[in-house]
Amino acid sequence: MGLQSQLPKSINNESIRSAALKLGIPCFNMPAGMLVLGMGERSKWLQSTQSHATSAIGVQIASSKKLTAHVLKTCGLPGAIHESVHSAEEAEMAAARLGFPVVVKPENLERGVGVSADLRSASAVRRAFDIAHQHSDRILVERHCPGFTHRISVFNRKIVRVSKRIAGGVVGDGHSSIRALLLAEPQKLGNSRLQRRQDRPLLALDDEAMDLLIQDQLTPEHVLEKGRYLRLRRRDNINAGGRNERIPMAHVHPDNVALSITIADLLGLDFAGIDLIIHDISNSWRDTPSLVCEVNSMPQLGVGSDPEAYVHILQDFFPQGWSIPARLIIVPDREDARTVVRQPFLEANWGHGVSDIAGLWVSGKPVTKGFVYGFAAAQALLMRPDVSRVDCLMSPQEIIQYGTPLAAWDDITVAGKAFFKPADQAILATAIHILRHHHTTVKVHVENA
Repeated sequence: MGLQSQLPKSINNESIRSAALKLGIPCFNMPAGMLVLGMGERSKWLQSTQSHATSAIGVQIASSKKLTAHVLKTCGLPGAIHESVHSAEEAEMAAARLGFPVVVKPENLERGVGVSADLRSASAVRRAFDIAHQHSDRILVERHCPGFTHRISVFNRKIVRVSKRIAGGVVGDGHSSIRALLLAEPQKLGNSRLQRRQDRPLLALDDEAMDLLIQDQLTPEHVLEKGRYLRLRRRDNINAGGRNERIPMAHVHPDNVALSITIADLLGLDFAGIDLIIHDISNSWRDTPSLVCEVNSMPQLGVGSDPEAYVHILQDFFPQGWSIPARLIIVPDREDARTVVRQPFLEANWGHGVSDIAGLWVSGKPVTKGFVYGFAAAQALLMRPDVSRVDCLMSPQEIIQYGTPLAAWDDITVAGKAFFKPADQAILATAIHILRHHHTTVKVHVENA
């Protein structure tokens, strides 16, 4: 449990950090899992896959399946048809009005939590309501749409990935019983890892599986014909034994691509996961039964099948680049000397930023109070969107103790070596040695003024 608490809270964040490191993009950590990427006027904020450009209204809409469906249907798009219910009895009556089969699910949760699909009887609906109610008080009964859920990931009006979710089940080989196929399932590498992690079998002949067998008029001893897929779970996420299958873009109908981009545009989401239920995504959503069951405003891509996905996303995220001219100025640790050295840098040039422990200056004007140390001041300046070039003042002691907030500087200058007392020379030399070691492509200039 102790190790688990140290795991990353967001796969997206760790993947974004890794991609930023690979590209050389400055990355600053903020509270609540937020990241600031880039510098100054080119910096951008991210929280997982939500950015400074993500619409708050769009996030609000996407967080409610009921509201999402209403918006989609209002715009002539394939939103779900459902009713809100507050009891098992209401769920049963709603299912009768909508017509079987139906889906019962929480209205406000993601990742398939509490979802039961393809329910064909009143008793199944009542059991599904109890399952959903364990996770939420906001329950929907929805008209079922046949097919597979396809997650279409959109970023900046481009499709970055399409994957097909396949619910936990077995595929016939023409000679093995369903029971035998199920016993072989945990031996598959992915399932065995998940099973060890959850300490329980992902697929078993439990009540849920038996209910689906009875629904299809099968028994555990039935031999499935070769290639036939039999669903044994009512939700299709990985933790329930499901799997994701990457779909090449060439197999996705252009209408389905256009639909996903349109939905992301409508909700103002620069990054969106559109869950389209359709049997064959190579067919148009307009020509076959289909619906968008969910829009995720903070989708996760993962890196298993495409390790460069986040690299491509960040490159597209910064079409104008992510850096501004940045100079590190090494100054004495004494406030009187820092004040004298700092003064010539406080030019009134538009967009020029200066940082020191005494505060920040932008376009020649002071804009903050002081900081505890120069590293914090420099980092604060680098994250400001109103600076187009920066001079960051730090003392040798600060550089040795904290390092610098950038892995690469355009210029490193020792400002006014005469201001450093003889007792400071050793620590100054150590700081310069560290900088030369870590910034091999930048020459450290020493000014004698």
